Amino acid sequence: MGVRVVVKKLAKPGRPLKAGGGTVCAVTPVYRFPLSSDEERSLESVRVHLVHCDRYLAVPATLEIPPDFLQGEKVIRFPLYYFTYPYGYNRLLLRRAFFEAFREYSFVLLYQLDCVLFRDGLHDWVAREYDYVGSPWFMDSEKKRTELPASVGNGGLSLRKISAALTLLRAPMRRGTLFPKPPGNVPQPSGVHWFVWNLRRRVRQHLGMWTVEDEIENFFENEDVFWSFIAPLICPSWRIPDVSEALDFAIEENPQLCVKLNGGRAPFGCHAWTKFDRSFVESLLESRGETSGTSPTEASR
Repeated sequence: MGVRVVVKKLAKPGRPLKAGGGTVCAVTPVYRFPLSSDEERSLESVRVHLVHCDRYLAVPATLEIPPDFLQGEKVIRFPLYYFTYPYGYNRLLLRRAFFEAFREYSFVLLYQLDCVLFRDGLHDWVAREYDYVGSPWFMDSEKKRTELPASVGNGGLSLRKISAALTLLRAPMRRGTLFPKPPGNVPQPSGVHWFVWNLRRRVRQHLGMWTVEDEIENFFENEDVFWSFIAPLICPSWRIPDVSEALDFAIEENPQLCVKLNGGRAPFGCHAWTKFDRSFVESLLESRGETSGTSPTEASR
């Protein structure tokens, strides 16, 4: 993955945080309107299947939401740069601020607008108490392509344990242990911004306040790569299901093979449902009585 991890130099994680009183919420990032027809169908899917779950739209601070758009969702706003800067979205999901925004819950389901759900199996997955689960990838930990699903997993449709994420991100460590310097092709701060940014880093390091969240400032891969491959190296007790179990949570690439490997059973959901084999995913939805014209009441019967 292009990073060298020296686990023996890591400090012990901080004291675990107490989870909130709620159980789970679903969060859908939305950065613009209007939605495409496929995005509307994705949103309708989560509205149908997670009707008894608190649902949020995570939106830019300046985004205007059309009148009558909300159907039970709550709105939470984050700074605009998390939705516009090239690395913004990945930075957001590696920030304590994101998870702290939902600390009244124990888990957060990340549900992007290229997902669909086949059934309401969310609370079953919450009960398994994994720290992170996403749809399996057809690649190993070195990002080498594989013929069968080999790693877990994609963050587009993923369930994350909030207390585990917060504990990991605030764990103290020595600066440069994971990522001594950023990739050469990534623009760095300059001028006054650079001075303030670098001074903050030096002070935090000197005072022994350097954390995993600070260290991953130099991590410029997708955020799900961190939670899937780097987090278990930092925290050996980090819990992720194996591929065979995760196939019942979500699928993505080669959905026909994934369903076959799952014993012919459709999983909880699918990420990137229009990208890899739309006709097959459509057939799974239709077999469950869901079409583009199905109303929420009809689909939930």
